[in-house]
Amino acid sequence: MVVGLCFREIVQLFLHQLFVLTGAELRELLWRRRSFLSLLLYALIILLSVWLLFKVHGTLGSGHGQMDLDSAEHAELAATLDKLGARHVFELFLRLNALPSTLWIFQLFSLIWFPTLVALVSCDSIALDVYRGTLRFVLSRSSRSAYYFGKLLSHVALYCALQFVSLLTVVLYTAVAVEDFKWGESLKLAVQYFIVFVPFLWCIVAATQFVSSWSRRPMNALIRVHVMWIAFIFMLGFCPWLSPLWSKIGVGLFVPFDSYPLLTVLGYSLWGVFFTLIGMLLFTRRDV
Repeated sequence: MVVGLCFREIVQLFLHQLFVLTGAELRELLWRRRSFLSLLLYALIILLSVWLLFKVHGTLGSGHGQMDLDSAEHAELAATLDKLGARHVFELFLRLNALPSTLWIFQLFSLIWFPTLVALVSCDSIALDVYRGTLRFVLSRSSRSAYYFGKLLSHVALYCALQFVSLLTVVLYTAVAVEDFKWGESLKLAVQYFIVFVPFLWCIVAATQFVSSWSRRPMNALIRVHVMWIAFIFMLGFCPWLSPLWSKIGVGLFVPFDSYPLLTVLGYSLWGVFFTLIGMLLFTRRDV
């Protein structure tokens, strides 16, 4: 009975510290100069992207997804694709092109700029406190686990909110700009894209915080994060399954068919757990 009460008190204290630290980190993220400028730049990129997506929507949404490669008309193209081993990829593109083009193209853009945004904003999530000398003060009033998970949760929550608002903006703008807009199909696709994107964000934030957990200067952390991404790309040529960029788990981020989304959610969730655990292990052992 006493053990149960002690455990409950420990959990309550951890959750309280986690809530307080998460809120404090979110406020700092929104008002820190570099974070504010990065988020402002992101907002401008979103507005520009939405405008460009509307401009190209008429061309990309013109019905090419109805092409039948097995027909006699496209037999030569099908034979060429078979020789190149690209028939399956092209068929996936045709199925993808039958969906609202603004959403899946925007999702592809997100895969490019979100890792960059996370690297710029989150690279010093822990290294900055070490550099300022405030980490020792914070840890005197909270546990290391609450501090670490508070950082992780606040950053993931921020990027999830950004992606949610961005997808909603794309849907609303497309609904206003396109005459034959289909609400049900577009909202379903937007929800699918958001769900598969959450574990991806968890993975890249956890990987970035892992680097920050053993860095003492913000600039060193930023450089190491970029080196980490170069290593991920380099491993694709040798051991692709050792890289979070492996196509087997990454394709489901923008191809919402068959088992691709499930593999993406499972794959990036496992990577998120891996980077979270090793980052937490390093942080609990580091000298502050």
